[in-house]
Amino acid sequence: MGYLHGAIAIEARYKRCAAAWQGHTDKSKALILEAADRCQNKKLAVVLGSGILSDIPLAELSATFERVELIDVVHLASARKTAKTFENVGLLSSDITGAAEILQQHILMGGSGPIPVPAAILPMIEDADLVVSASVLSQLPLVLLETARKGPGWKDPALVDFARGILEAHLTALDKAPGTVCLITEVERQYYQFDEIIEAEDPLFGLNVGEVDGEWHWEIAPPPEIDPRQGLRHRMASRITTSSHPPS
Repeated sequence: MGYLHGAIAIEARYKRCAAAWQGHTDKSKALILEAADRCQNKKLAVVLGSGILSDIPLAELSATFERVELIDVVHLASARKTAKTFENVGLLSSDITGAAEILQQHILMGGSGPIPVPAAILPMIEDADLVVSASVLSQLPLVLLETARKGPGWKDPALVDFARGILEAHLTALDKAPGTVCLITEVERQYYQFDEIIEAEDPLFGLNVGEVDGEWHWEIAPPPEIDPRQGLRHRMASRITTSSHPPS
């Protein structure tokens, strides 16, 4: 599908825009450590969407928890190299939507009717004291949508319903986690020129994530990254929730 290409592109953009990203990466790391402090037990931390690790306080998590599992659909060589420096950090490649294989099979079989949305597959969360959804929610349907558009004539609103279903399944699975959950997600994409927002997009396909604890901006592509005059920022939101029945 296009996961490897996307991961390589993100890493390349980070190298070009690291200074502009620092406010976001620092905020994300602080939130994850705040969530870790709230955990009653410190046996297992699971990070969903670990990516290039730019926004993950891996050293601190490794020192705090007996085991840390980094989960993403693909892990680049740089992330693997970093993870190997910690004996208690593992890497798992997984499609946490559970939808990639089902979608491809549905297309091969003719793909009539609505696109099926399976339950999210979030490995090990039933045993995790900390679960982090690390700026991954809005990214979950993107490659799937590219694949679906190659299918048998699916158009909006079927594609929008499919994308929103993927997001809803992820949030539903997080809500069932018995440990502390730290959700970090973009809620709006803002294209701007100077101090003026010239276009805004909803990256969550109309889904409301509910109450959040705080918001900030991620300057993901300041000028001239995508345009000499225009930049792209993400309006980010987060919340930390703790179950009344944590893993034993």
